[in-house]
Amino acid sequence: MKYYLNSIQNGIMIEEKSTIQGIEKSVWNDVMGKNNIFDWDGLVYLENTFKNNANHFNKWEFFYYIVKDNYGKILVMTFGTFGLWKDDMLATESVSRQLEEIRKTNPMHLTSKVISLGCLFTEGKHCFINEEHESSEKAVKLLLDKLEEKYNNVKADMLVLRDFEVKNSWDKLIQEQGYFKINMPESCVFKAEKWEGYEEFSKMLSTRSRKHFNKEIIPFEKYYKIEIKNSLDSDEMEKAYQLYLNVKNNNFAINTFEYDMSVFENMNECANWEFMLMYLTTETAKPLVGVMFCYKNQNHTYVPELIGMDYKFAKEFNLYRQLLFQTIKRANELNFPQIDFGVSASFEKRKVGANVIPKVAYIQARDNFTMEVMNTIQNDYKSLL
Repeated sequence: MKYYLNSIQNGIMIEEKSTIQGIEKSVWNDVMGKNNIFDWDGLVYLENTFKNNANHFNKWEFFYYIVKDNYGKILVMTFGTFGLWKDDMLATESVSRQLEEIRKTNPMHLTSKVISLGCLFTEGKHCFINEEHESSEKAVKLLLDKLEEKYNNVKADMLVLRDFEVKNSWDKLIQEQGYFKINMPESCVFKAEKWEGYEEFSKMLSTRSRKHFNKEIIPFEKYYKIEIKNSLDSDEMEKAYQLYLNVKNNNFAINTFEYDMSVFENMNECANWEFMLMYLTTETAKPLVGVMFCYKNQNHTYVPELIGMDYKFAKEFNLYRQLLFQTIKRANELNFPQIDFGVSASFEKRKVGANVIPKVAYIQARDNFTMEVMNTIQNDYKSLL
């Protein structure tokens, strides 16, 4: 455990840890719990999965910062990771497809070592700031100082503060510290009270979305058999993993590195994960054609983290839309008031009732070339708006 005391900032102290195990579970969850997959148990899973991952593309170092005043009150709490990113992660799909052709022979092409808030497996509010405290600005500055110190110590190529809402209180301060602001993909969140029956659910939707629900979702539900499982056997896991790879190799909206089988096998060892399996009943063999890998956070937030699909049946049977709706049904059965639907496909998620939230990130880069790449990517992004 490391402590830093900055007397210039009136005794505000920053505490750094390298594992969530070093932070009391109740303390972390009281502040950061219910967010995506980074409640205390979720971070145990993430550390177990990525901290010593055999694949160096998915091997991350974790760090945690807690800033307190001299009475021990928490002013800032966050976690982050140090690992490899693809520089085109937020680029348009056409850019990423071209770069992936190059990476077939040069896997490290346009990749960077990145210090980031959060990790590539999570999205959402990675940094808690007690904005009502009189020393909140000093606390944020202290956090930025420590992040920059770490950035320099590990000689990272980029430092990224992720997933801030567009209108946030710290925009000016962060940019004055030398960060470049970029747009991120929109975040999709579904929030609802408990509903009973499809008619009640449809009343929560807009008129246009209600028509979509009645025409594109309800009529297709009969073609599927749904199973919810807490763990998968080896055969089920292999089939589910292949469906994940189908999506990963077809969708470059968020271009991250491919996850290996260990990421999914570790879900079997964590009680908070469950698997939604969708079998197509129109086929004699009733094949597994869709899967959602879902995390249950403290009876509050349901997170369909990863998806797998058989594209052979996707269009004819509206598979993706059915996966979205079955996820909403499952969260409702569990009495979870929130679903973190993640990023990408925001148009489809909005049609089933999700709120779409614009997000930004703040970046420092070691060299001008990386900044030029990021500027090019942003121009690509803006051209789509």
